[in-house]
This record gives sequence, structure tokens and C-alpha cells, in this order.
Amino acid sequence: TTCGCTNAQIDSPIINPGEKAMIRLTYNPFGQPGTIYTRAFVYASISEKRPVAALTILGKVTPSAALWKDYRYTMGHLKIRAKTLNMGTVTSTMHKVERIACANAGSAPLKIGAVKGFLPEFLSLRTEPEVLEPAQEGFLIVELDGEKLSEQKGQKSFSILLDGISGRPSDRTIKISMDIK
Repeated sequence: TTCGCTNAQIDSPIINPGEKAMIRLTYNPFGQPGTIYTRAFVYASISEKRPVAALTILGKVTPSAALWKDYRYTMGHLKIRAKTLNMGTVTSTMHKVERIACANAGSAPLKIGAVKGFLPEFLSLRTEPEVLEPAQEGFLIVELDGEKLSEQKGQKSFSILLDGISGRPSDRTIKISMDIK
């Protein structure tokens, strides 16, 4: 098979002329949500280097709720492990990157950003990958450019409204805090 998540079994390893045998493919979908395309190649004594047939499993695996149990928060179809992020002490000479694990629990791709006006100019926000496909895990990336901090000092907290997901503003907001020196 082309995937460790697929198991192939044949009821008789030797098939004489005129006989039949059943090849059974079993796919284990656990932890494999999304589109599935896997193949099993059938080899015979007439050609041990090239398969005589290829069997294909094609379909879609719907994720179970248990798949997202490690993600505590739901923002529309975005599952996220934390809604707060403390960047610690930052200075004007720093470039800092922090990550929050996230996943797309919906059936359509998600492109997440920040609503204009809610993200200070010294912060940027994106996901890796840039577009989260259905059932795909990734990271929400918050990047700080210390050179753009200007004259701000002290303990600061920013509420960042996420774009690209549905829900009330209070349900799609993350809080980023830092101590600016």
C-alpha cells in the first residue's frame, strides 16, 4: 500500500488457474481527516517488478469531535489552543515570533487575518499554512517588530479581532500582552 494507514490482506496467497481470491483493503481513518487517496498494488509471479493491478481507496473522512479535544476554544470553524498570548518583555531591538496551535474544523478553507484597526503596527498576524484547508492543523503566528514600537512603554494588552471566521467579535478575539521596556 502507499500509506501506513491502509492494510491489505488476501485470503489465499497462491491462486491457481481458474481459482478466485479476495483482496481486502482496510483503511484506518484515525487522525487522518480530510480527503483520502491511497493505493494498493497487486503483484503476481508473472511480474514481480511491476504490479498487475492497482486498487484505489478514494473518499472523505469526516473528523470526529475527539480529534479536536486538544483545542480548548472555538472561533467559528477555527479551533485554537489559547486565546491569550503573553509575549513577555520586549524592546525596540527585538524581533519576536510566537505561535498558537490551531485547526480548521470546518468544511471550507480558512484564511485568517486581523481586522484592520485592531492590530498595532508593530505586530503582524498570519497562519502557517497561509490557508488552512478543512481538517488541517497549523499555527496562528504573531510577530513583533520591535523597531516599530515607537515611544510605548510599560505593561500593554491588545485585543485582536480575527478576520476570516464567523462569530460575534467577542468570540473571535485574542488578547496579546507584553511588557515594553
